[in-house]
Amino acid sequence: MLVVRIISLVFASWFATVNPVLEQAKAEFKKANEAFMQDVFSVKMNYHIYKQAADAKPNDIKTGSYYKNGDVSYSLISGIESIRTKTSVIAIQAEEKTLVVSNAAKKDNNISMSPDSLLKFCSQIKRTEPTANLIKYELIFRQDIDLEFEKLEVFINKNGFVLSKIVMYYPRQEVPSQDEADQTEMIQPKMEVIYSNYSKIVSLDKSVFAEQSYVQLVAPNKYKGVGKYSGYQIYNQKTK
Repeated sequence: MLVVRIISLVFASWFATVNPVLEQAKAEFKKANEAFMQDVFSVKMNYHIYKQAADAKPNDIKTGSYYKNGDVSYSLISGIESIRTKTSVIAIQAEEKTLVVSNAAKKDNNISMSPDSLLKFCSQIKRTEPTANLIKYELIFRQDIDLEFEKLEVFINKNGFVLSKIVMYYPRQEVPSQDEADQTEMIQPKMEVIYSNYSKIVSLDKSVFAEQSYVQLVAPNKYKGVGKYSGYQIYNQKTK
């Protein structure tokens, strides 16, 4: 899950001297991460996608939920279901009626690079308190490094010390124009992930977390869908 890799920071000693901001961040990020280390919990997520970082209104909004029950997690984001067990990852797209089975991921996350790696590329780390109940961290990256993000903003709610929001700022990029054919335009997008409704109770039926609720192994390296997934196209991407 995206949130775990963002807030589960193991700060390397890449400064020659102790940096007080890093020391404070180390303690606060560790505390915030405790919510995601529980055996059972759930959280709601809203994704706000902006074409330009300076835009006041998002161009697209997606919603999602994440549930953890022991070693298994289930997420539903914009109609895409994802189930992660000790042995498998199952991804389901209802609109296309496809189901993909692959090997278990080493970590439950949706971010392509570990913040442990990102931190050493930071030119600055800033900490502020925009309100009495909110802590904000800015991770600003060096311009000579080719990374997915130029900057990350991490917001922690002091009430319960839980993650409130992550904002990802992407580099400027040239894309096909949506207004004029055969033309291009420059955009600098950003995405906000807003977390809410934290709970230590998972209201889903236990069958949601069981692999056999989705697929059945009928032959070596061959699965078939079960129940409402029986008519889905199954893709087995598991490797030995």
